[in-house]
Amino acid sequence: MKLALTTIIAFVWATSASIAEMRHVGDFMLASRSKLTGEKLQAMPIKPMTFHVSTDGVQVHVKLDDKEETNIFYVYASEGIGQLNKDSNTLEIVPGIQASSNKGGELRHLRLTTGEMTITTFPARSDQAVVIHAVAIDKNKPVAQAINLPNEP
Repeated sequence: MKLALTTIIAFVWATSASIAEMRHVGDFMLASRSKLTGEKLQAMPIKPMTFHVSTDGVQVHVKLDDKEETNIFYVYASEGIGQLNKDSNTLEIVPGIQASSNKGGELRHLRLTTGEMTITTFPARSDQAVVIHAVAIDKNKPVAQAINLPNEP
């Protein structure tokens, strides 16, 4: 009985500790959505969407503003992300993580830095890939300024 009680307490403590360790890493505004079929890249229409991202170092949780569901990705690389320096045309390693998810046969890859988030989706039984690119936003800045769009009236 004492062992069972100790096991239950340890499980509850571990579960609550893992929930408490999730930390908010940023909010991201959808900047583009594209569909890739073979060699053809096609821009897709978008509407303003805000993604709220948090992680505990093992999982990355991505939640849309208007949805209850949280998309969970599992981190597989956290040593940085290769990014092309536009000025010098060289590859640099910037702080970031990569994670993946396989939900309903749909493979998703997440690339996350402090400034941007990219989710590439590979639907099951399809020759297409969908790429969503979002940029970090400052809640104190208007959305149009956050993604360098002209302000609309």
